Amino acid sequence: GAFAQDSKLDLNVLTCQKLFEMKREQIKIVLAWLQAYYLDEDAPPVINLDKLSADELRLSGYCVANPQEDVISAAEALFGK
Repeated sequence: GAFAQDSKLDLNVLTCQKLFEMKREQIKIVLAWLQAYYLDEDAPPVINLDKLSADELRLSGYCVANPQEDVISAAEALFGK
């Protein structure tokens, strides 16, 4: 798809449906990026693997209900401050 060009993932155009059609390790990369993006500015640089799994379940459930929504909007709805 158009979201993966020149070995880059453009999350602005990646839909929920397309995210969960990707390989599992790619999904994990996207989720880890989102986790870091939504960290508080002064939070320690720690990847919380339990939270990553929980976030994947939350995002998956949201995306099943909203397959055409882009991942950034979905993440904002779920993880935004």
